[in-house]
Amino acid sequence: MKIWIAALIMVTALMIGCEGPVGNYETSISKEIGSAMKEQVDSWNSGELAGFMKYYWRSDEMTFHGSKRRLQGWEKLNSMYIETYSGAQRGILEFSGLEINVLSPESAYVLGDWKVELPDTVKQGKFTLIWRKKDEGWRIVHDHSS
Repeated sequence: MKIWIAALIMVTALMIGCEGPVGNYETSISKEIGSAMKEQVDSWNSGELAGFMKYYWRSDEMTFHGSKRRLQGWEKLNSMYIETYSGAQRGILEFSGLEINVLSPESAYVLGDWKVELPDTVKQGKFTLIWRKKDEGWRIVHDHSS
């Protein structure tokens, strides 16, 4: 009986010990990604597209799926944003309903809503972002926006 009680205490201690770091890294990652997305909105709204694009993986392997197109590579996405949202067409960006889901210490996905208020209209939709931890920090490797 003493052996079973000792085993139960050890298993419980191990489980408690494992829960702490998992919760800590999930919270830390969620804060990092949330902060990056706030910086993206702030950059967009101040006219700094480079700051917005900073968090997309600067690679030919980065992908973007929109309602009407699929783009492959950071350069193509950057060009699309310049063409579609330059000057007065940039509008005011807002993200809402963010749900940050940490999958591992190196990956997460974010669900949410986007809205761009323009002088004469509002564009809005939903998105799923796949984030990966890269050498340069957390980066969006795939964006599916509709």
